[in-house]
Amino acid sequence: MVNVEDQFGTHSVEIRKAVSLCVASDKNSEGVLNKGVHQMCYRARAAVPVRPGNVHSHDQFGRWNPRLRREKEICIPSTVNPRCGDNTVNNATEQCDGTDDALCPGACQVDCTCP
Repeated sequence: MVNVEDQFGTHSVEIRKAVSLCVASDKNSEGVLNKGVHQMCYRARAAVPVRPGNVHSHDQFGRWNPRLRREKEICIPSTVNPRCGDNTVNNATEQCDGTDDALCPGACQVDCTCP
């Protein structure tokens, strides 16, 4: 059991098996806000179900009012094996990584360091 705090309060959740990995991506060439941050999602069950009722949401797809019944899944920020060569500066030893080369534009070396 882990304690989870969200807009509905704090409650205990039992984490079960992993069900999906949501990888940061570029939608409609809008750019990726957090390239190295992904979401690992697990099946979950609350010790005491939270029944928030109607929730109002408004996003790029419009307004909608889902009826939430209980927790089924929890997603946790995760990294995907950060390593040199994955085009993301996401490792403590990296100064640059391929196209992610803000410290030395166009000069990133194969060991992910700047000259």
